[in-house]
Amino acid sequence: KNEALFGRRALIVGIGGSAQEILRRLNSHPRDLYHIVGFIDVNLQRLGERINGVEILGSTETIGKVIDEHRVTDVIFSAEDISFEDILSVIGRTKSPGVNYSIVPTNREVIVGKWGVDTLDEVPLVEIEYNINLPSHRFAKRAFDIATSLVSLLFIYPLVFVFSRNKLSTSTAGAILQTPRVLKGEMSWVGPPGDMVPLLAQDGRTIYVGKPGVVGPVQLYTHGKLSLDDKRKLVLSYAKNQSLSLDIEILVRFFTGLGE
Repeated sequence: KNEALFGRRALIVGIGGSAQEILRRLNSHPRDLYHIVGFIDVNLQRLGERINGVEILGSTETIGKVIDEHRVTDVIFSAEDISFEDILSVIGRTKSPGVNYSIVPTNREVIVGKWGVDTLDEVPLVEIEYNINLPSHRFAKRAFDIATSLVSLLFIYPLVFVFSRNKLSTSTAGAILQTPRVLKGEMSWVGPPGDMVPLLAQDGRTIYVGKPGVVGPVQLYTHGKLSLDDKRKLVLSYAKNQSLSLDIEILVRFFTGLGE
């Protein structure tokens, strides 16, 4: 099969039964939406082999190079072959402009990110939008950090610096005193704890979840009862849903004590 009518060049991540079924259904789809460029495996052990006529072009480690060399427009993950954290890791590391990322879920499992479903001959392609990585969200978040930091630096930070021990709780004062770091871009007002940036996937690769935050969903839990797994879920959930309104809500909860 040659180029798809609409020029969508796709990689399928995974080589198992589910991935091969994705290939079969996409190739047989009457609208000819995709040209399947190749498979991506989790390692390089079977590099160059062909499955149903389609070559294994690389691994999740080398997928960025494969995307560039083959002008890939779509990456389709088989959830049966790759963990969700590894999917996020691949997306976070490639960040290729103009590339759409989708997942064919196992048993319609929940995925991180806003999503829309396109059914291709009963193959549900779930489009992944990882909010913390979206350029518009990054711009708005940074603009908010700069604007609020300047206000804090001019009117709040000096007072806290002088009177914090007597006037404000330690946690609140400590947050305000991070104003210079937020202004310089070393931190964001809202984000994961510094020791969770970047977040490590199960295979040791990294997932971009934003800059370290002065406050965040994890920091709102002040009783020290969260397990590491619970913290990871909160961080990933924040990365999934990040928006300016969510950041403001977290800040309000922190400074009013509602999150404690």
